[in-house]
Amino acid sequence: MIKLERTERPQCIRDHGLEWIKDYLDAKRAGDKDAIKLAEAKYRQKEIQKALKKMHFGKCAFCESYISHVSYPHIEHFKPKKIFPEKLVQWSNLLWACGVCNGASYKGDNFPTAAEDGPLVNPTLEDPRDFLTFTFDETTNLAVVGYKNLRGKTTKDTLGLNRPDLSTVRSVVVKKLVFLKAMSVAHDVPAYRRLEAKRLLDEAASSKEHYSAFAITLCR
Repeated sequence: MIKLERTERPQCIRDHGLEWIKDYLDAKRAGDKDAIKLAEAKYRQKEIQKALKKMHFGKCAFCESYISHVSYPHIEHFKPKKIFPEKLVQWSNLLWACGVCNGASYKGDNFPTAAEDGPLVNPTLEDPRDFLTFTFDETTNLAVVGYKNLRGKTTKDTLGLNRPDLSTVRSVVVKKLVFLKAMSVAHDVPAYRRLEAKRLLDEAASSKEHYSAFAITLCR
C-alpha cells in the first residue's frame, strides 16, 4: 500500500452527485429494491471508473496488485455504503480495489472503529508507511507486510495483506528487487552494472509499479 493522491472529482459527480445520493437514500427509506439497485449503479459510471483506474495506476489501493489483466476491478467504498449510504458517490470515499481485498473474506463491509483498533488506513489521506512496514524475509524468501501500531495491524489483518496467494506472487517480484539492491551497492560489480541496478530499482519504486511500497523501502 502506498500514499495516493486524490484527483479532481469526475464531472458526473459534480453535476449529479447530490441528486444520486438523495435518490439512493429515498429508495432505502422506501425499501424499494429495484430503485435501490438502480441508484447503486450510479457510482459505476464509466467516467468514474476511468478516473479511479488512472488515479490508482491500475493497481489495487490496498495490495498494489495490477487488476484488469486477471480480473474485474471493484469500485471500493472506503466507508462501506451499507453503513454509510450517504457516501455512495462521494468522490473522497471511492477507491479502486481487487475483488479479493474488497471481498467478503477481507474488507467487504468491515469498517473497524477506534474501539476495535481502527479505522483502516486510508491511502488517500494518510501515508501507509506511518502504520505498516514492507520487508523481505531472506530466511523464508517472503515479502512481508508488518505493522508499526495497532491501526496498522488491524489494516493488515482486515485486508489480508499477507494472504498466501498474494504473498507468493509478490515475493517473486520483491526477491528480484532485493537482488537489484545488492547489485547497486556491491563493490565487486562494475560501475555501469551498479548504475543499471539502481536505475531498475528506482523504476520499481515508481507509484505506477506493482508492489512499489517494497521498492520504496529498499531505495530508502
